Amino acid sequence: MKKQAPKIAFIGAGNMANCIIQGLISNDFSPQDIIATRRQTKLLSELAEQGVQVTENNIDSIQQADIVVLGVKPFQIDSLVCKLKAVLLEKKPLLISLAVGVPVQQIDQHLKGQLAIVRLMPNLPIQVKRGVSIIHVNKTTSSEHRQTIQTIFSPISQLFWVEKENLIDLCASLAGSGPAYFYYFMEGLIEGACYLGIPEDMAKKMVLETAAGSLLLLEKKQEKISTLRKNVTSPGGTTEAALNAFKLHNFHASIRKSLEAAVIRAEKLSQSLM
Repeated sequence: MKKQAPKIAFIGAGNMANCIIQGLISNDFSPQDIIATRRQTKLLSELAEQGVQVTENNIDSIQQADIVVLGVKPFQIDSLVCKLKAVLLEKKPLLISLAVGVPVQQIDQHLKGQLAIVRLMPNLPIQVKRGVSIIHVNKTTSSEHRQTIQTIFSPISQLFWVEKENLIDLCASLAGSGPAYFYYFMEGLIEGACYLGIPEDMAKKMVLETAAGSLLLLEKKQEKISTLRKNVTSPGGTTEAALNAFKLHNFHASIRKSLEAAVIRAEKLSQSLM
């Protein structure tokens, strides 16, 4: 007999929660098994059109759910968990937090260590089933809970389980923020191409296809990234001249500083919430 799919309630269905919902639906997870709550009704109406159950009643949503995903802002977590404490302790769902900078222990202390709590840091491409998610769990989380997470999220995201929670912020600076870095670089390529005289529409298409093709080649060849870069870089050629310009402006050092800046900001956010 096929195991019944769990019912998932998203409390505070913001941008990242919506990305997860879209990824689940695209992977044939029934929208009827998804409940979404939030104050702003525009997104709720869009989700309702997809068949998702929408409501403003958090308590009712939790009472129906096997899994509860907290998608509210980090500064709202403590007050929300306190308000929902009674129903959470009664129902004991698998609790997933998407809140940046909020450690598992901070939520755990409100719930007396009685609930399985998962801290999940996904990234934007989870909505197209190509996400990267970093996961840390509390001691109450069982192997069965882990398997549930694996079953639901592995089809839409590569999962990285970390035992040390501080790795969440380190990895999030790469994977969580990573899509923005790539988009920023692509914006720069398009802007530079336009400066040289290439029409914007043509430049955008060229950048998108170059990025997609380069990634596909990397996946299929399974060679070192540096090897493929060298394959493009003829000694004394145009590519080498371009890469030397990057090096002149300490391109790799700038990337390291950017990652460090993201980690430092995450640490400050975490400290401000304690």
